[in-house]
Amino acid sequence: MTLISVLTPDITYGLRVQGFTSVGDGPLSDMVQVKTQQGVPGQPSKFQVGAVSDTSIELTWEPAFETKGVINYELRYIDRSLGTQMKKTFAPTHAYVVEDLRPNTEYYFSLAAISNQGIGAFTNDILQKTLQATPVSSVVLVSECLSQGETRVSCSSEGGDSPQYSWTLDGHTLTDAQLLSGNNETNNITLKPDVSGQLVCSVRNHISGISTCGYMFIVCTLSNGMHISQSVRVSSNSQCIEPTSAFTAIQ
Repeated sequence: MTLISVLTPDITYGLRVQGFTSVGDGPLSDMVQVKTQQGVPGQPSKFQVGAVSDTSIELTWEPAFETKGVINYELRYIDRSLGTQMKKTFAPTHAYVVEDLRPNTEYYFSLAAISNQGIGAFTNDILQKTLQATPVSSVVLVSECLSQGETRVSCSSEGGDSPQYSWTLDGHTLTDAQLLSGNNETNNITLKPDVSGQLVCSVRNHISGISTCGYMFIVCTLSNGMHISQSVRVSSNSQCIEPTSAFTAIQ
């Protein structure tokens, strides 16, 4: 009896047998076709880290050679500081982003492919740390009076990942009746003509416990055809309260 190894699963092979002696080789037998059985998938290769943020880590890999029967992947990851293991199962792909992670935390990751026959071997663990999260530190407002009396305003923030913006005018959320373009959640807006008042841009992210605000008092009128721009910078300890002097009149 002879064992033939290193064959590919789910492949049909043709086999012939030939005997030989000291006198010479005998005739070949008739061909017999044999199909190997589908086994568990092989181990994914080149398992590595892609993009990293404070709350997410991207993982990429190349599938094993035996990909025909893969129906899912299983990803296991462990929070190194807590020792808790989590598991994700998803359809065949070559990349996956693990979200809702803790900032500035190390995680172990390993991956295996799954077929109808079972789960294959897991990759070796890889270790990756999420980035340190930073809060929003300051806000800058820049405005410009346009030719028809509209006011274009941009709001930008320093520091902080994934900032979220909101706007109020005289203490009330901006409405479509006041906006020519943009909306209450974008960082660039254009106000319609004759819209004036105390404009507040609030910026926060998932780290900031409170919003940091920039203030500007908008009265956009043109003098001698001149366009006027002005910016307001608010210090990092500014909270969303009524300002006493941190606003600028534009007229």
